[in-house]
Amino acid sequence: MKEKIDLYTLVYNEMDILPFCIDYWKRFANHVYIWDNGSDDGSVEYLTQFPFITVQHFESEGLDDAIQVQLKNTVWKESRGQADWVVVCDCDELLWGNHLEEELLYMRLNGYTAMGNRWYSFFGDQKPEYEEGKLLHELVKTGAPQSINYDDASIGKIMLFNPNVIEDMHYEVGCHRCHPEGQYKMYKSPKTYVFHIDKGLGIDYKLDAFKKRAARLSERNKMFGWGIHYNFPEEQLRKAYNEGIANSIDLTTLK
Repeated sequence: MKEKIDLYTLVYNEMDILPFCIDYWKRFANHVYIWDNGSDDGSVEYLTQFPFITVQHFESEGLDDAIQVQLKNTVWKESRGQADWVVVCDCDELLWGNHLEEELLYMRLNGYTAMGNRWYSFFGDQKPEYEEGKLLHELVKTGAPQSINYDDASIGKIMLFNPNVIEDMHYEVGCHRCHPEGQYKMYKSPKTYVFHIDKGLGIDYKLDAFKKRAARLSERNKMFGWGIHYNFPEEQLRKAYNEGIANSIDLTTLK
């Protein structure tokens, strides 16, 4: 019997990447629940054409991480008794693996309730044109490893878990760390990955994305220093991007 997976994510003006994202979602998700923060670039209109996607609205004063983490800590509970697994992620975090179904069955049979994945952050030369039938990592190809949640000493960015036995995830702001409550046992997947777009579709794309996010930071974000990296100097961002390119691998070699 096929495992049922619900996906929960947040959106604000993501029309430039949504076609790529949906190509990943439709490979494994039975239903996608999107919380939109007032997009005005056509994102909502585009998303509502897909019968397996439900769009809801939330309001905030600009980019407010406190409201976003509150949503991520609560909305997935709607899938209790309805889905075997949930994925809670940012829009630009793409779950991919050719063996996901067999891994989920293995997890169920062996008592695992959450999946830890190896992460790769895109470091492309430029944003590719969308090609139907081609996944984004097959177009960008290059990505650098990210040290996120693949060991018990750094439990963060847990995307996939069983909503029926985990009571709370207790994500911290940014969701880079969490503190699962309930029946928690992590399976370290060797075959299912997360590709993090991370605005890494060319340095010009990243600089523009950071500029737009910096302009949206809420007063609460500014007060607590959340999202401060969006205001990093261009020279620093370019240097970090070049280092990422130097550490990148060919993502199409992952099996």
